[in-house]
Amino acid sequence: MNRRERQTAILRLVREQAISTQSELADALRGNGYEVVQTTISRDVADLGLVKVRAPSGRLVYAAPGSTDVDRLRAIGAAMRRYAIGVESAGNLVVVATPSGYASALAQAIDEGAHPGIAGTLAGDNTIFVAAREGTPAAGLRDELAGYLVEHDVREPDGSPTSPLPGRAARVGATTWAPAGQSPAPPLGRTRVESV
Repeated sequence: MNRRERQTAILRLVREQAISTQSELADALRGNGYEVVQTTISRDVADLGLVKVRAPSGRLVYAAPGSTDVDRLRAIGAAMRRYAIGVESAGNLVVVATPSGYASALAQAIDEGAHPGIAGTLAGDNTIFVAAREGTPAAGLRDELAGYLVEHDVREPDGSPTSPLPGRAARVGATTWAPAGQSPAPPLGRTRVESV
């Protein structure tokens, strides 16, 4: 067994199992035929740049660096499609508009997404100020966030169309959907993109 094989096995194990400690990692490696000691595990964890992320169970587990970035950005995109109705930039801020009462939920999703270009958010009732980090142009961040609002054929896990916000229409595939008894309002997938 050489170092490269062992480190490849470590990456596979942390991808396939919820491993929280170096001891658990050593046990998993031993179960796969690798004889290791604590110092070797510690060095491999550092060499590979493994990070701790919160698993759905709430436990902190090892993950490869950057392995959750895609999932976090996907979550931001899903929240933007569900709640945002407009995006514009103003200086080093990006202003995101939502229907009344939905700004806090979207701001929380953006904050939890830990976007590398976002320093933080401030939410009111229907508006969010998104502060771009130093070196991140607000116009570029605006374009990225507005890009999430492009119309998609978004479906629930059972294959049914996702429900938009109450009283709002959503563009789902080629059909406009609205709650029963209501005429379709402008779809959420449409966005206003402006620079101030």
